[in-house]
Amino acid sequence: MKPSRTKHYLTVILALAALALAVPQAAQAAGTIAGTTITNTVSVNYQIGGVPGAAATGSSSFTVDVKVNLTVARVDTGLVASAPSSTRLLTFEVTNTSNTALDFRLTSIQTATNPFDSATNDFTLANDPGVAFVDVNTNGVYDAGDLTYINELATDATFTVYVSGVIPGTATNGQKTAYGLIAEARAGGGAGEGGALSQAVLYNGLNVVFADVANGTVTGDGNRDAMMSDRSGFIVAAISVAKTAAVYWDPVNLFSTPKAIPGAIITYQVTITNPGSVNATNVSISDNLGAQPVTFRTTFDDGAACPGNSGIYIVGDATPCKTNIVDGDSGDYTGTTVNVTNQTVNASG
Repeated sequence: MKPSRTKHYLTVILALAALALAVPQAAQAAGTIAGTTITNTVSVNYQIGGVPGAAATGSSSFTVDVKVNLTVARVDTGLVASAPSSTRLLTFEVTNTSNTALDFRLTSIQTATNPFDSATNDFTLANDPGVAFVDVNTNGVYDAGDLTYINELATDATFTVYVSGVIPGTATNGQKTAYGLIAEARAGGGAGEGGALSQAVLYNGLNVVFADVANGTVTGDGNRDAMMSDRSGFIVAAISVAKTAAVYWDPVNLFSTPKAIPGAIITYQVTITNPGSVNATNVSISDNLGAQPVTFRTTFDDGAACPGNSGIYIVGDATPCKTNIVDGDSGDYTGTTVNVTNQTVNASG
C-alpha cells in the first residue's frame, strides 16, 4: 500500500507543475495565442535495490483554445457640442483583448442617459440610431468607402472608431442626447466582415469561450455575448442673435436727446451669444440694409477712431473700425449689405 500512496502523491505534484509551466509562455496581455501547443515533458530517475535504473520520461500536450474578449472606451471627455442640422462625431476606442485576431462589427444605439451628467434624452438624432464606422479615408465624416466593422484587429491592438450623428434642425440650445457604441467580435482571417462566433461551434478547430461582461447602461450588451460597449453624447450649442437700433444724433437735438427724425444717425447693434462650452468659429454676419431709406456711413479707415459710431465697428476686435470696401479685412459694405466675416465667439461669450 505504501508504494501506491507514494505514486498517487507524485501524480498530484506533477499535474500542478505542468499547469505552472504553461503560465510563463503567455507573452501578451490577452494571454497565450489561440492554437499554441503546450507540451510538458517529465523525467523520472530512480534506483532499484540501490542500482540506478534507466530514466523514464513522459510528456503531455494540449492546444490553447480561443478566449473572446474586448473593451470599448469613449474618447470624448464631455458632451460633444453640436449645432442644429449639423453632423457630429462621437469617438471611441475598441481594443481586442482576445487571444486571436478577430473582426468587430460596429453598431450604435441610443442610451437612456449620458455618462457625463446622467441626464435623460431631449431628442433623437435625425439619422437615429446614428452610424458606427471606421473612417477609412480619415476625412472626419462618414461617406462612401468607410466601413461599419473593423477588419482583422490583432490581439492587444486598439482601433479608433466613430458614431456619426445628424442633429435635427428642431433641436434647441442646451438639449442633450446620448448614444452608445457596441462592438461585437466576429470571425477573422479574411476580407470583409467575418461571421458570428459561437461557444457551441469550434472556431478553426478550437473551442470558443466568451469572457466579456455586460454593460448595464447600453441595451443589447449582455454578459458573455462577445460584445462590449460604451456611451457618449451630444449637446446642442446654438448661438443666438439679437439686433437693436438706437438713435445716436439728429440734426435738431444733436447729441442731447436725439430722436429718429429724417437726417438722424441710427446705430444698429448685432449681438451674437454663444451659450455652449465650445468656441463658435468662422462666424459671419450679413445685414442687408436695402429697400429702406437709409444711407450707410463710410467715413473712416482701419485703425482710426470711429467717428460718430459710424461704419462697421466690431467690439473686441484688435482693430475694431473696418473699412467699408471689399479689401480683405473682416468688414465691408457691398451694395446695400454689411458683411462681417471670420469672427470667433468664445464659449459662454
